[in-house]
Amino acid sequence: MNITESTTYTEGIYQIELTDPVIGGADGISNLQAKQLANRTNWLKAAVDGIKSSLFEAAKALKLSTARKISLGGALSGSANFDGSADITINASFADGTLTINSIQGLATALNGKQASDATLTALANVTTSANKLIYATGSDAFALCTLTPYARTLLATLNAKEIKEALEVRTLFDSVEASGTYFDFDNIPSWANKITIILNAVSTNGSNGVLIQFKTAQGIEVTGYFGSTVSIDSNLNTHAYSTGFLNITSNSTMVKRSVMEFFRFGENFWIETHTGSNADSSAAISVVGNGSKNLATRLTGIRITTQNATDTFDFGTVSINVEG
Repeated sequence: MNITESTTYTEGIYQIELTDPVIGGADGISNLQAKQLANRTNWLKAAVDGIKSSLFEAAKALKLSTARKISLGGALSGSANFDGSADITINASFADGTLTINSIQGLATALNGKQASDATLTALANVTTSANKLIYATGSDAFALCTLTPYARTLLATLNAKEIKEALEVRTLFDSVEASGTYFDFDNIPSWANKITIILNAVSTNGSNGVLIQFKTAQGIEVTGYFGSTVSIDSNLNTHAYSTGFLNITSNSTMVKRSVMEFFRFGENFWIETHTGSNADSSAAISVVGNGSKNLATRLTGIRITTQNATDTFDFGTVSINVEG
């Protein structure tokens, strides 16, 4: 038979004396020590089982029995309650005056030389850009967009006046010759010609006939159909009508002519002419002005410089022509 145990912690263990008789049974003196130790062992087992049970329950717990508050310190402020049932997020903020540029390592150096706040830059930053648009100012620190076409970009990309003229299709042609012979021609006038300027610089002839400008076409020299007049002004006002060419009057062989004659095209082949200049020698000077027109059946291809009688010879000066599109 086993000793009957109880869950009791016995404070002291009985010591069997030499005089104690040997008595067995549940309450016998011989079983007393064993009974007391068994009770202690049973008590300890119960205590350990209780601790194990508590630890197991704690391990299975979904939340703390009492929530705890977690708070940030230092320059940051913010807090949140945590009971273990879910993750938490703490919204942190800096207290006024607790954070400066110098307190953040390297920030002051990184900001050195950076652009300060500027109203113009802020306004530009607020413009929503898009393809093929150009920003332009509409007022002080106010901006908008306008369309930037491929043609406009081509103009902006030009490097000099020559490239600008090419982009704008502004075409020019220039030539200059020494005046000689009874006539000389400027041929190969381009089809795009809209304005022609002829400059007579100190031109003279061996006779008294006026300088005559005649048009050329694919059919040859145009010798009729000119309408206009030229006026020479000295002490008198003298008008000279012409029909065989654009006339620039001179008085005698000793006078040299300085004159600018301009021709403008209207429509397909209708030309209007105007000229101003002077004839002078050592004894007199004459002012010359005039204008006229000529309608061609086909396009202009060249210009002839001659005299009224077509026999006087040019003996001095230069003649220049400038053609513009």
